[in-house]
Amino acid sequence: MGVRSKTCITSVTLLFVLLGWMAVPRVHGVEADLSGAVRQAQDAGVPAPALNRLLAMSYEHGLKPGEVEGLLRAVIEAQKDGFPVQPFLNKIEEGLAKRVAPSRIMEVLEKKGEDYRFTRSLLEDRTRRRGRREAPPPVETQIRLAELLNAGLVREEIRQVVDDFPLVPLPVMIRGVELLATLKQMRFDPTLAGQIVNAGLNRGYFTEEQQDFGRILALAKRRGLSDEELAAAAFAVIENNAPASRLASVLGVSVSELGSRGPQVGGPPPGRGWGGRGLGPGPGGWGPGGHGGKGHSREGDAAGGSSGGSASGSGGSGGGTGGGGGAGGAGGSGGGGGGDGSGGGAGGNGGGGSR
Repeated sequence: MGVRSKTCITSVTLLFVLLGWMAVPRVHGVEADLSGAVRQAQDAGVPAPALNRLLAMSYEHGLKPGEVEGLLRAVIEAQKDGFPVQPFLNKIEEGLAKRVAPSRIMEVLEKKGEDYRFTRSLLEDRTRRRGRREAPPPVETQIRLAELLNAGLVREEIRQVVDDFPLVPLPVMIRGVELLATLKQMRFDPTLAGQIVNAGLNRGYFTEEQQDFGRILALAKRRGLSDEELAAAAFAVIENNAPASRLASVLGVSVSELGSRGPQVGGPPPGRGWGGRGLGPGPGGWGPGGHGGKGHSREGDAAGGSSGGSASGSGGSGGGTGGGGGAGGAGGSGGGGGGDGSGGGAGGNGGGGSR
């Protein structure tokens, strides 16, 4: 074990020697202590392969030592906070591939960290309010909820659902928030969307078996059904605790349509990203999407349902930079996207991750 670790660290050192990145002056005359930052990363527990990956792709894209140091410190902070570094590395790699300025990448990484800390605090408060001795929410659950901020939702929308349903099992509650994100991406009537989510959460309806609920509504809306017609069908199915397949039957959505895992919804809302509207699988650009976390299928107070794994929210080479993954309906989240966390397209689909 010790030999293997020493080998990894040596490879990092060799890479530094090859790149000539040992304490190179910055523009303003302050030394960029990149080697010191690497030592801090090692001390914080950042995996050596992650360090090598960051250094290698930074070199490939011609970054300056000070720029590399800034990106590395964002990764160190994530590691110290107990978050997986992979989503941050994915976002760095995506940004560099799209020639986004390192300073802008650092802003996106900072926002990602803030989003993760927000949902962690929110879920920890929820656990305390329940007045039970419970294990802290898994980090995968925190990330899964945070990525919905890149799928069109804002913090207050997530906070309201979490605060309003403290006794609902956590997996069911998260699926309700995911459905809200899906409906928002569909430009569904906000009042009706809130009523559907509230009705489902009040009855504990959004179990893993109902993972196609949001996708069914999206497919039916594409056919021209009004929000009122869709809401009426949704209310009836929830009230009778009928399976999502019943909703599909009522709305004329076939099994074959559900079997084709394409875009989750038709039209994402306009993003406030770097270049205006950012679309998920179509035109768009680079936005703060990223990791969808791991999904679990148990129904306790842990991460339930399915999630879309790593899903950097971007598409095509169009002018927008909103980019984005979509929320996975009532079953799982499809990853991130959205211009600066506000827009977001339809990149993922419910049930497409691990179960």
